[in-house]
Amino acid sequence: MVKAQEIFLLQAISEAWEVQTLALPNPSVGALILSKDFEILALEAHERFGSSHAELLAFKSAFLKLNADVKKEVLDSLSPKELWDFLAKNHGGVFKECSVFVTLEPCLHEGKTPSCAKLLSILHPKCVVFGASDPTSQAKGGAEFLSSCGIEVLGGVCLQQSLDLLYPFMTYVHKGRFNLFKIAQRLNGDYKRGQISNMASRIFTHTQRSNADSIVISGNTVRTDSPKLDTRFSRIQNKTPKIQILTQTFTPTDCICANDIRLYNHVDDLQLEEGFNLIEGGYPLLSVLRNKIDGLLLIVAPKFGGSNPTKAPDMNFDLLYAQEFCEASRDIALWLKPKDLL
Repeated sequence: MVKAQEIFLLQAISEAWEVQTLALPNPSVGALILSKDFEILALEAHERFGSSHAELLAFKSAFLKLNADVKKEVLDSLSPKELWDFLAKNHGGVFKECSVFVTLEPCLHEGKTPSCAKLLSILHPKCVVFGASDPTSQAKGGAEFLSSCGIEVLGGVCLQQSLDLLYPFMTYVHKGRFNLFKIAQRLNGDYKRGQISNMASRIFTHTQRSNADSIVISGNTVRTDSPKLDTRFSRIQNKTPKIQILTQTFTPTDCICANDIRLYNHVDDLQLEEGFNLIEGGYPLLSVLRNKIDGLLLIVAPKFGGSNPTKAPDMNFDLLYAQEFCEASRDIALWLKPKDLL
């Protein structure tokens, strides 16, 4: 039987998946604030490294909902530290009967943004429900701290779903990298010729590009499709990734909108051991890089077309999450973890 706590935490988990990998090297985290009357006051996610954490964003949204006289533009203009200070000084006890649901144990450390656990101790909600305990020695301890402040704390709710959400971040922590292979294909497996994914999918993947350290692509794709590999549809202009092209044949690069373009003849020469690397290609490139990828993002458009697909490599995956890009023609994104990773 699904409990009410799980229902609300699952909403926070879903919200965080909408921005998965966009905050790397930070984790994607979702937070929901519930009033004593079971009204959802806020649902937010951390989507950019160095920006406000999910809890801080949620408290901002909830505060605006509970204080109609405060202008949204005023709070939007504040830095994370300024917003933290504003809420700490002006909360007026409005959160004391609220429940907070967050996918990850609130952080205790002071980094680019102030401690979420310390803010919670000041705003003092009725209870805090979280999914996974913080796995890093730097940030853990928030749950124990909040309990010592007299706040009811419940951890381990929707634990597996919360750990699945953390997979890209934990891979980054342990390996110093997260190599994500992305394929957009039709229902029959064809990924060639013409635009496949819808605009919502493109906005998401272009935003991913803007947070990537590099984009990896094959020379054959460049010669066949003349891709720009730009970030024109990105919601956030973060940085311009370098482009790595795996090719053994002359490959013109005039079509690519990037300053740093590097060509490599051998797989082992690709720079894939550090940072967030987004690999875009088809089954031949997936087969070549199968031992270097940490995750697969398979975007499936609800249509048939093209020709018979290239034979896919024999690989097995665990499904972490199925994400829906909501438009009239809805794409489904499957976040997959390769089994038997080396």
